[in-house]
Amino acid sequence: MPLGSRAGDKKVRDRNLIFGVLAAVIVLIGASLTWILGADDEVKSADCSDSNHLAGHTIVVLDRTDRLTSNQQRYIVARMRRLVGVNSDGDVVQGEGALGAGERLTVFEVSPGEFGELSDPILSICRPRDGSKASELYENGRLIERRFEQRFLKPFEAFLSTIKGGGLQESPILETLFDIAARDDFNAEVLNRRLLIFSDMLQHNENLSFYRAVPPHDAWLTSSYGRHLQPKMGNVTVEIQTLLHLQDARGAQQDKALISFWAQYFDEASGPGSLRIEKIRD
Repeated sequence: MPLGSRAGDKKVRDRNLIFGVLAAVIVLIGASLTWILGADDEVKSADCSDSNHLAGHTIVVLDRTDRLTSNQQRYIVARMRRLVGVNSDGDVVQGEGALGAGERLTVFEVSPGEFGELSDPILSICRPRDGSKASELYENGRLIERRFEQRFLKPFEAFLSTIKGGGLQESPILETLFDIAARDDFNAEVLNRRLLIFSDMLQHNENLSFYRAVPPHDAWLTSSYGRHLQPKMGNVTVEIQTLLHLQDARGAQQDKALISFWAQYFDEASGPGSLRIEKIRD
């Protein structure tokens, strides 16, 4: 074979090799960009930058009508820490049922007010990622960790320091729950909705007082008062942490009639089997 033909064949092979390498690089870059952009969408969701697409929403109702005992305060703080997955040292301990990245935590208190006048939340924060699963390829884990501390951990710890209560004359629990159910950020389009209530569950205002007697749920439901306070939550997981009154006469009303009322109430509001009730001693 002439020398020139061999040289021409080599040039063709070299050119084909270069084109092949370039094509492989382009495919690799395209795949990497697709992965990174997709991961970035996930990161934005988990960092709560899109308020219209929450990964979940947990609303806590705190009844501070009476001053909480030291035991009740300790229990509430411990339960709240389990809820957000952070221990007393500020370390992340993501146990079962803990708030996930991209989920919002909102805390309301039961406070006197007219129907439709839910108080501003005591706390409303979205849980960003904590940096433990940051990508070494394109993320700064320390920056994500600092963001978690500033945006979530510090306001959460500040809230825990305020749990005391006392001094309120009314406890409009039914009105509070109805107004919560009507919130746009707690409607059926929001995934993973939970309701955690710390209360003695004794409704008390001028319209209805459980301090005197707890009515049968059916009787309340058909009353002129009850007909206006029937929330439709739909598929909400509900946990009641009952603040017991063992040292005064109100404790006598925290009996089977009270449990029956709220069990039927939440069966109607969020479906059968959605409710769990526990007790906190005073």
